[in-house]
Amino acid sequence: MSGNSQNAPMAGPTASPIKSQVSRLIQFRSTVSQPVFAAFLAGGVAGAVSRTVVSPLERLKILFQIQSVGREEYKMSVGKGLAKMWRDEGWRGFMRGNGTNCIRIVPYSAVQFGSYGFYKRYAQDYLSNQPPLPPSAKHLAQNYPACGKQW
Repeated sequence: MSGNSQNAPMAGPTASPIKSQVSRLIQFRSTVSQPVFAAFLAGGVAGAVSRTVVSPLERLKILFQIQSVGREEYKMSVGKGLAKMWRDEGWRGFMRGNGTNCIRIVPYSAVQFGSYGFYKRYAQDYLSNQPPLPPSAKHLAQNYPACGKQW
């Protein structure tokens, strides 16, 4: 009898946590699929990816800028500077400072991209029954989100 009870599936205690995990997953998917949240998330991810891709060039730019009189270490072309950075420090040298840069850019990109989507939807809803805008008004509408993100 004890052999049969060991092989029997446990229905009670394990079923409840699985259902709650599935419920939380469905709720998470519903939240992420909201247009405003998705735009903020996409903007943040895009900002982090773009900064990570150009991280070696950003680091090299800083190394070029801090050169002082008498230091000739990085007075060379961009290609040679990148090669020297790779030889001396490897991958870590390319990515040094990228975490701080991403912490700075992720909220900025998220707000910029999210506000663009918000203003675009607002303008489409408001202007759906209006006559076409003149070019000067279109220019203002396209650049309004850029002005708002600076304040």
